[in-house]
Amino acid sequence: LLMLVVAIIMAVIGFIAYLFINVIIRRMTAVVRSREDYDADVDGTMTEAEKIAAEEEKLLEREKRKIGFQETREEYGIRFYVVAILGGILSSLVGYLFGFSLESIIFFVFFALLTIIAFVDLDTMEIPPQLNYIILGLGIICLIISFIHKSDSYLFSITWYERLIGFVCISGFLLIVTLLVRGAFGGGDIKLMAAAGFLLGWKGIVVGFLIGLFIGAAVGIFLMARKKKGGKEHIPFGPSLCIGLICAVLFGNQLVNWYIDLLKSMMPNTYGG
Repeated sequence: LLMLVVAIIMAVIGFIAYLFINVIIRRMTAVVRSREDYDADVDGTMTEAEKIAAEEEKLLEREKRKIGFQETREEYGIRFYVVAILGGILSSLVGYLFGFSLESIIFFVFFALLTIIAFVDLDTMEIPPQLNYIILGLGIICLIISFIHKSDSYLFSITWYERLIGFVCISGFLLIVTLLVRGAFGGGDIKLMAAAGFLLGWKGIVVGFLIGLFIGAAVGIFLMARKKKGGKEHIPFGPSLCIGLICAVLFGNQLVNWYIDLLKSMMPNTYGG
């Protein structure tokens, strides 16, 4: 009953907070779109007229770098409330699983950052680096706390070497693939996996990446089947990674345990089943 009450309180807090997170998303989107070096023609398919219109749009976006709550609500329409409802759901799950704790606060901030990253990436095909730096900062805070106070909780029981492995195992893989296949992954995706890997450790980041990979592949196949994207066109991978990371936090341990039990059932002689 107590955890249910915590979940309801967190849901209300999350809903209200994510109303304002909409404004952050819109402002950060405007900052990216208004940069002089921002290229809206990621896939190289825009006509000259569309390129001219995109350059004119940059001037309009500069005015929206300080857009307010009401203007954002009017521009986003139903999306404004979808984001808020999403925030309420995510926050309630955090409250239900982790209760009133420092861990809940860190995951609340982490999920808010992932939400901003996902929507900004959808709108601009870029992930603002400062968001990844904040996630890395959360990981450093957790590391310091784990040194000061020993705990069996999820975040504070991750060792320093598990965090270092998490920092490099997926981001290093993505970097190598990108060096071999130009444009395979964006720099923002690589930095996101490095920062989140330091926060969640290697187990969490591997689970999150695999889930994100499956989601990204499914979305790509769906869009190509609907002929909305061609084989050479870019699809933002950040949102899929963010969903994967959220799932890793909420259901990662259960998924790992399920997979281990599945392996044991497939090899009874090895595990003495």
